[in-house]
Amino acid sequence: MKLSVAICTYNGAKYIEEQLLSILQQRLPINEIVVCDDGSIDNTFSIIKGIANSYSSVEWKIKQNVSNLGVIKNFEQAINLCSGDIIFLSDQDDIWRKDKTSLIMEYFNKNNRIDVVFSDANIVGEDGSLLTNHSLLEAWSLIPNISLWNEGLKLEIINYSNKVTGATMAFRKSALKSFLPFEDNKRCLHDYQIAIYGCAYNSLGIIQDTLISYRQHIDNVMGISKENWVYTGKASSVLLPTIIEPLPLKASFFKYNTPRVNFYLNRLKNYGTLIGKIFLLFMLPKYIKYYGAYWKIFFLSDFLYGINNSIRDKFINIVVKMR
Repeated sequence: MKLSVAICTYNGAKYIEEQLLSILQQRLPINEIVVCDDGSIDNTFSIIKGIANSYSSVEWKIKQNVSNLGVIKNFEQAINLCSGDIIFLSDQDDIWRKDKTSLIMEYFNKNNRIDVVFSDANIVGEDGSLLTNHSLLEAWSLIPNISLWNEGLKLEIINYSNKVTGATMAFRKSALKSFLPFEDNKRCLHDYQIAIYGCAYNSLGIIQDTLISYRQHIDNVMGISKENWVYTGKASSVLLPTIIEPLPLKASFFKYNTPRVNFYLNRLKNYGTLIGKIFLLFMLPKYIKYYGAYWKIFFLSDFLYGINNSIRDKFINIVVKMR
């Protein structure tokens, strides 16, 4: 299979060489690197061209935008220029572990129904040294709640907040027609939109290994707040009661008319009214199908809502304490 990397750059001269070299030195080689520079005014573009000339065995596509597209549309452009069967996304300032491509390809080969996969990451500072011994997905409370993820609650977790960092992500080219073009929405970046696609089709996989060093510095487009650099574990008890009650669905979900999305929309429509409770009874087999071991928690929470909120709250608190 042909492997492509889509990189977007903007004034990244300080870090881009280290990132590109970490990509070029993968044990399972990358075949194609697509770089779209969004109008850098430093020497980012010349550094990229110099490295490309030194690694002529790799197919390079390098483009410098005449006008600034912004991160979402620039990534859309880079992705569309990729010709590989598997497309890896890359930021300009991180560092890949040498076995990243091999482990991700091993995952895809073992999981034919998965279109999108992402991994964990180490959190490092400007000089590449660890800021904390805890990983990115620990800081974002996903690893402490991995049982919820594995039991089928991906849609609820991602709808609550994005846990998928584009810099750790790879996907099959065959999926592009489903999630492109991206909505130019700064509240829902390209990686979030791809994660939403994966949740809608139950095609989002996770590798619980730190396959990149996620660099934190003053010029990050997106990063992780300092209070999360030291993981406390408190988030492990917060996520479940948050996602039990159906939150309004993120707009990007509405383009996918899948059974999983429709089930969630039916929960939203019916759980808040007494008449809707009757429809919830008919939906019981789907609660069991989509929520696995957690189906009773979700069903009883929805059914008790508006009937006896006191009992409902006590029930949720007991369930959380039992975890």
